[in-house]
Amino acid sequence: KDELNQLFKQILIQHGVPEPWRRIEIKIEEFWEEIFFGEKKKKYAGIKKGGEKEIVGFETRRSNECNLSRETQDILIDMILNETPQEIIHDFLLTIKTDLLAGKFNDKLIFSSGMGKNEDEYEVDTMHIRALKMAKDKRQIYIDGKIRYYICDAEKDKATPQLVENTDIINITEAGLKYYWEHRIYPPQKRILDAVGYIFPDLEKEKKVRQKKIKVKKFTGLEKFGIT
Repeated sequence: KDELNQLFKQILIQHGVPEPWRRIEIKIEEFWEEIFFGEKKKKYAGIKKGGEKEIVGFETRRSNECNLSRETQDILIDMILNETPQEIIHDFLLTIKTDLLAGKFNDKLIFSSGMGKNEDEYEVDTMHIRALKMAKDKRQIYIDGKIRYYICDAEKDKATPQLVENTDIINITEAGLKYYWEHRIYPPQKRILDAVGYIFPDLEKEKKVRQKKIKVKKFTGLEKFGIT
């Protein structure tokens, strides 16, 4: 600590910082063996000196996310902190995507969420609000004050929620599973990948390529050149 503060003061002197401002001291709060930061403040994950792992701000700590999203991100964070090669990380995420689209993770795609205020107070018509209205219509609010639902289908990036009435039967269309990957599973992983500079284009959401119509103008007067 003393050596760091001495070095800090030397840097301030080199940059012509006046004497009163040189009294600032560096305070060390934690020692980290490995750490990386997210795109926003107070988003980080790391291993402290002694081996304790700490994750702050990422989706893996949010109870309103589905289990697959949280579990995948938790494993991904561990892989990055343990310096797992990019190829292995890519293959891991590709396997998650493939198995998800094959319907192997349906039991891990349920959302469990409460409501902080009346649905009429929300300005945006989100999937969660639609699920809450469905639950109220069926009087299906659980004892813990939460509703449980999943995405059964999707059209044009708009999800259709379905309340969980029988956890043994969860039917999700192909479009619904694709929506899960593109909007609920991969985006949290991509935020981690962006933080460490990893890019996997084949895992990204498929972009629709708009074909531009080209107007063909008919030229006249070319007969004299032998062109008809």
